[in-house]
Amino acid sequence: MAFVCSIKQSASSNLPDSTQHVSFHCDPAYDSIFHGDSGYITKKQLFPFVLRNNILDTIGSNDNWTSIPDQHTMGKFYRQKDGYIACIVNVNAPFESLVLFETTADGHIENIQPYLHHNYCNCWDDSFGFGKIQDYFYVRICGTGTAFTSSELSIFKKLPSQLRQTPIIEFVWKGSITTPDSYRLMHISSLNIDGQKLHTTYLVEDGNENSKKNAKQIDHFEVNYTLKDGEWLPDDDHYFVKYW
Repeated sequence: MAFVCSIKQSASSNLPDSTQHVSFHCDPAYDSIFHGDSGYITKKQLFPFVLRNNILDTIGSNDNWTSIPDQHTMGKFYRQKDGYIACIVNVNAPFESLVLFETTADGHIENIQPYLHHNYCNCWDDSFGFGKIQDYFYVRICGTGTAFTSSELSIFKKLPSQLRQTPIIEFVWKGSITTPDSYRLMHISSLNIDGQKLHTTYLVEDGNENSKKNAKQIDHFEVNYTLKDGEWLPDDDHYFVKYW
């Protein structure tokens, strides 16, 4: 079975929908998927919709899709002005990735943007990696390697290309090649946005996988980011160089 980095829960939104819709959308499935202020999308809803709208294809990856249960959560959306912004999981080979797109008020799909993990998606846990911080959206991108795991946040108001993003480092986990079960973890302990300023505090700890409660904090530091031309620029990155 294909590994899908999405939460295994019902895709129906619990948020009330007070908006009255007039069905004039070009795709009859649009109103059944996009309604209310936010919600989730199941594989059953997603699969035919993305094919009809040329958001992605499944050439060479049919087995990956057919192995996923119909009610599995494969996407999430938020209202954005008169339309919506959505993030969906793409299980096409070779690695699972994401596709983000926006919709217009009349249901047309626009600004389709692929977002790629750095190899495998293993940093979402039980939470779908697309959400909101105040009036900003974020996407969580995972990184994997030998004794290495990381998470980065792309934070934006208007959906950009991934290539135009300077992501916010959320955490970096590095295991020890020479000392089994030992690790070093750098992670955000607080994040706040104030206009075009983003303030973060990071903690760094050393620990052992067999006794995580005894992890020892070895450092902490703050990094302030400024939004400039759509990118979050840190005021100091030497700690990232030190602990990456």
